[in-house]
Amino acid sequence: MEELKKELSFLGALMIGIGGMIGVAIFVFPSTTAMLAGDLGLLAWPIAGFLLMLISYIYIEFSLRYPKSGGPVLYPYLVFGEKGKKVAGWFLSYLEGIGFSIGWIIAVTISAIVLPAYLSYILPLENTSQTLIAITIITIAGIINILGINITSKTNLALTLLLLFALGIYGYSSISSSNTRTLELSIHNMNNIEGFLASIAIAVGAYGAWVGITALAGEIKQPDKIIPKSVWGSILIVIITYTMIVYSTYIIVDPKEYSDPTVMWAPISYAASKIGSKTITLIVSLAGTTAIFTTIIVGIAALSRSFYAMGKLGIMPKGISKVNKYTGTPIRSIILAILLSSLLAISPQFFFKFIVIGLVIGTDIPYAINIIAYLYYKLSGTSKMNLMKDKGIIIGLLSFVVIGITTFNLGIQEILWSTVTLLIVLALYVALYLFKREELTNKPPLI
Repeated sequence: MEELKKELSFLGALMIGIGGMIGVAIFVFPSTTAMLAGDLGLLAWPIAGFLLMLISYIYIEFSLRYPKSGGPVLYPYLVFGEKGKKVAGWFLSYLEGIGFSIGWIIAVTISAIVLPAYLSYILPLENTSQTLIAITIITIAGIINILGINITSKTNLALTLLLLFALGIYGYSSISSSNTRTLELSIHNMNNIEGFLASIAIAVGAYGAWVGITALAGEIKQPDKIIPKSVWGSILIVIITYTMIVYSTYIIVDPKEYSDPTVMWAPISYAASKIGSKTITLIVSLAGTTAIFTTIIVGIAALSRSFYAMGKLGIMPKGISKVNKYTGTPIRSIILAILLSSLLAISPQFFFKFIVIGLVIGTDIPYAINIIAYLYYKLSGTSKMNLMKDKGIIIGLLSFVVIGITTFNLGIQEILWSTVTLLIVLALYVALYLFKREELTNKPPLI
């Protein structure tokens, strides 16, 4: 099976993480966390970031042992396979791969859905179809991915640097504004603990793009040096950026104002418009458009590598893993990512449901599965590395408990949709297993 080209440098990997995280989430989710927890939603963002610092230890150690593209999907199979539990590993990799893919499909979809809301502060779009804009943007991002990871990372780098500059201007202008309000951050104002925990789960999903670095491990030049630095560096930079942006927005916008869908979809541009400067509104709206586009670029890259890995495992047709000899990219996987994301983009009325499903099925459950694989990896004695050997077990257990609590409280926000989606995923596994049972038992996948 063809391997992907190793072209990604430290700066490219770092900006994949930063560019993916500083995207649609920070330009949309502050309104969601405010609706769930009021001003206390601000605290959810740094808490979620430091939780992800813990979980990142697990993925980093896995990626150093298994430096493969699509790694997060492969880890459960590789770990359990080393102990002869191939079918159990395949089942967990199936859940991981499908969940990871659902998460990124929805991330790309909601990015494309909200992008016109930010564009509307720049261009007159009253007579333009939101769906047409969404599908066009997804297609452009897909074409950039097809041209190769080198071009993808350089495009992402340029856009991310412009984005960070624009967000800095927004933060300064907001804090300096005479239009500010006092935040109610006392713990006594927390009337809804479930809402606060759900807001942490929302923020956890906002940080999810750092996993894209480990998903591209097979394309990183020196994974042992670059992966830890780029993952931890990107998360730390984004914790600071997120907290500044959410604070800058909350001191301008009252939580009650998010009941308006146009405010909910573009809270940062709305806050900028309340500052009173047309220039700041334009800069922030351009930043929002740029950020959302970088999320789509990174999302398609990570999603296509997930399909690539599932093709190798036999979860999807093996032809999906074919690598183009000219661009060094899995073009079939990228095209499938474009098509599936575009298909969901035609239903913007299910926006909040998409968010919950994407975070529960597509982010938290995959985290939990890889934490389980990691604990098995540590406790079964398969680890050949001394890195965090004892500390890793504590990190794994703590991460699993916290992810479980926050996932439950988010899932009950849309319990029917979350449950139905999970049941469909499990039913598809049963059908796939019955079809693949002999192959799984006798013939290991080529990974």
